[in-house]
Amino acid sequence: MPFTNARYHIVFPTYRRRKWLNPEYDKLLYPVLGRIVKDARGMPLAIGGWYDHIHIVCDLKPDRSIAEHISRLKSQSAGALKRNFDELGQFRWARSYGAFSVTPWDCDRVIEYVNNQKQRHGADELWPDWERWD
Repeated sequence: MPFTNARYHIVFPTYRRRKWLNPEYDKLLYPVLGRIVKDARGMPLAIGGWYDHIHIVCDLKPDRSIAEHISRLKSQSAGALKRNFDELGQFRWARSYGAFSVTPWDCDRVIEYVNNQKQRHGADELWPDWERWD
């Protein structure tokens, strides 16, 4: 049986970077994203975000492309938000995304970064390559 260790840091914004993602939605959104990763036989390692984007660190199987994984994450999570919150009836994710491979020796640092999104954004302590794009 083949062995793979494909860890990714995935980042994607809301459509037009609109500040849709109030913290009250995290209790639904983060578990939904984790379940989607698990349904693809992957392992979610960290999920965090801010009002206009989400970060996911996960192990993914190479049975489909990263674009296919991200498409599934976006479509299923947007559907869950719309079904559960009437005010999000027009919600959608932007078409863009970032996907970065994560080396084993850097994984803990990336997980910490994702887990502390709200604190980092509040203090404007961002990693520009991952945060300041449209």
